[in-house]
Amino acid sequence: MIILLFFFSTIFAFTSPLNIDGPVAGSTQLITSTFNDSLEAISYRAQIAPAAIKRANPAIDFDNLEPNQLIIIPSHIILPSGTRTGIVINIAERRLFDFTEPGKVYVYSVGVGRENWPTLTGNFTITHKKHLPVWNVPRSVYLEEESKGNILPKSIPPGKDNPLGEYSMRLSHSSYLIHGTNDPTGIGMPSTSGCISLFPDDIEQLFQRAPIGTKVEIVNKPIKITHHKNTIWVESHLKEKTENNPFPNEKIDAIISQLQDKYRLTEVQMQNLLDILNENTGLVHPLNS
Repeated sequence: MIILLFFFSTIFAFTSPLNIDGPVAGSTQLITSTFNDSLEAISYRAQIAPAAIKRANPAIDFDNLEPNQLIIIPSHIILPSGTRTGIVINIAERRLFDFTEPGKVYVYSVGVGRENWPTLTGNFTITHKKHLPVWNVPRSVYLEEESKGNILPKSIPPGKDNPLGEYSMRLSHSSYLIHGTNDPTGIGMPSTSGCISLFPDDIEQLFQRAPIGTKVEIVNKPIKITHHKNTIWVESHLKEKTENNPFPNEKIDAIISQLQDKYRLTEVQMQNLLDILNENTGLVHPLNS
């Protein structure tokens, strides 16, 4: 499997906007771990979720990370298809794409809804914005915590105990927010009650750029494929595999069939596609002829 790698002593990743020049942006970076380095420290420097970095490096034992180990930073991406304006969130890859500046895209790791509280897909707008929001505990969350023996207050004021963090933006589906967090370990994971959560630094930037009225599209596309510069590129964000179901996403066979028809994949390319889906690292791969 071919991956285009660029070595950097410093991570540039998604802390700055990427220029839009076609359907593929950024570059996969290769760094070396330092003394006493950790997955969390690398994640913080890259502003990329720990889960995404771990997924891109299945052979690395991040619990026993040693100096000078080569680590892939997954900062080469296929951009969402369709109109690139406003904000697009892909639940499957747990990323938010901010297209509010013409010709540029900011890419952020996000936390999404847990399995029992999935994030809704659809088209929304930002209707309200709040710095230092109060969290009014939803009744569903209150009841779930109560069933565990935890009694929550009806509301939580701004501060370290507030799961919304310091910034929130309400969507036109009034119960859903894009917000910060007081627990960054949930970023890149299904960790919320349906809302979209960002790292504290990221939500502050997004809050400043995205005005009320900004369009927000939420999709759930586990496989991204595009044609760019005479090459077909694939990026896989399937759900975690199980022993009995290697591709647990619904309708995966139909998706593969559609891709085969649309791109007229050769037998070799089809095998490469299946290999990429099986590895499921979240990295962008070219399909060999």
